[in-house]
Amino acid sequence: MTSEGDQTSTGHGRLQEKYMLGLLSKYPLDQKSKEQLLEKVVATKQIDMVNALLYEEPQYSLMRSQWLVAAVLKHLDPTEPRFACISVDDSHTRCFLTEACARLPVQSAQVLHVLLDNGADVHDGGFGPDTGALWASIRGQQPLDIVGKFLARNVPVSRSCALVVIRHADAAVARCVLDDKVEINSQVSVEECVEEAKKREDAEINAIVQSWARRRARGVKVAGLCYKG
Repeated sequence: MTSEGDQTSTGHGRLQEKYMLGLLSKYPLDQKSKEQLLEKVVATKQIDMVNALLYEEPQYSLMRSQWLVAAVLKHLDPTEPRFACISVDDSHTRCFLTEACARLPVQSAQVLHVLLDNGADVHDGGFGPDTGALWASIRGQQPLDIVGKFLARNVPVSRSCALVVIRHADAAVARCVLDDKVEINSQVSVEECVEEAKKREDAEINAIVQSWARRRARGVKVAGLCYKG
């Protein structure tokens, strides 16, 4: 239930946003000035001002404005979910979630929990080899609970994700991703995964992949072990 204080704050924010849009319409800024203003309102956590600027300037595609992604993550307030979930609706854009996943866990774990717990698009980052937030979280060696949150929201494991797990993940993450309840893309080759595991020369990873391959071959379904949906 929204409190009276929250409603007042939201109403005030909408007035700010409307006022900002009016000013920008009446007194247009050049591109550099707009970027400087946007960075300042990000740094001062003025969520409604940020939304107004992004609305007024749709060409602020985060795909082309990585400085904005970096600024939001740098100043992100974990207590403000609305601020945490600023993004753009473009599945081919590397946005906040993917960018945070690619950072060191010590820098991003708290941010990732805020994003994932407050509706961030788990399909952020686009499609194709070595892309996407799940791939970035595995390659960035994020904790098991972060990877588990992606899988709990039914993010399919692509060929790139399966291979990066085998090449770089620890045993707990590998066991989690190669669980029988996880959706594995049809392009994932069991034979290729087995061969990649052999190249790594890690006995535990090898055993996990071999076990998964045998279960896949038999078509056996077992209960998931790594996360709760």
